[in-house]
Amino acid sequence: MNALIRFAGWVGFLSVLVMTESSLTEIRADDSKPCPGPSGLSLVATAGKPTYTLYEPVMLTYTVRNRMDCRVETGLYIEWGRGIQIVIEDRGKQIPFNDGMSSSSIIVRNRALEPGDADTGERILFYNDAARQLAFPRPGQYRILVRAHVWNNPDPVLIESNPVVVTIRDVRDQERKAIDSLGSIDALTTLFRDGVKRFCAERSAEGCGDDLRAFLRRHPDSAYAPVVTFYLGISIGEGVLPIGADGDDASTVLNRFLERWPGHPFESLVMRTMVEESQRAGRREEAMERLHQLEGKYPEHVSELRELRSKVERTGQ
Repeated sequence: MNALIRFAGWVGFLSVLVMTESSLTEIRADDSKPCPGPSGLSLVATAGKPTYTLYEPVMLTYTVRNRMDCRVETGLYIEWGRGIQIVIEDRGKQIPFNDGMSSSSIIVRNRALEPGDADTGERILFYNDAARQLAFPRPGQYRILVRAHVWNNPDPVLIESNPVVVTIRDVRDQERKAIDSLGSIDALTTLFRDGVKRFCAERSAEGCGDDLRAFLRRHPDSAYAPVVTFYLGISIGEGVLPIGADGDDASTVLNRFLERWPGHPFESLVMRTMVEESQRAGRREEAMERLHQLEGKYPEHVSELRELRSKVERTGQ
């Protein structure tokens, strides 16, 4: 659903990004000489796995790290990818990525990165509203170029990651059967772009939920099964779909994802969703336990973990 694929592309981004006017704070550990500004930070991006199947959402993960021996303050707001710019290169043509959720003004959070500190965020790349097509519309090899807008000094200060190479393979026979089971490529695209509510718009919630469960029983090994499982779980948790006749609630469905596809690019997102589902239901102890598990496995997701912890600690107050 759109809430999960929020991202600001870089077309026109620099002209609308609102950055703080306060001065840059830089403190060297030994105070012996000036410390370079945020331009000295490093940005590393990965795609979760080297190969995806056509029509499968790609998970982009990016990490900003302070490799210097000084404390650096940055204006980067890393939660949900704000301040991150993406360009997808297809056969030499560079296409700015924008999923339609960009904002003309962006809250800037000043934060300090101590020597060795890092912060990690992630974005789902599926549909490019700027280009009015899928982010990866055909089989082949693509390069993903990532930049982070970390400060104004007074001009924008950008850091760049290594190019991320991802291969999109054509659908196999099992994926063709899975697509036919959902109805069409358009139906699959609607599910992954707009979420379950839009996908189920012309059916009853109960009937649509049953259809998605039947899809997962019939096509458990298709490339689309993990993401469909995730969407099913989150939709049950939000009350869009009812609990199944077999009693499968959101936690059961999402736990099944973690058991069946350990290490999947969506794993951290699923774990985060489980924390939020427990917090939303008022189960503070369970939410805190799940948060500890997420912190243990993905400690560098600093901003997102901080935001989650704040929500969980307020549960029941």
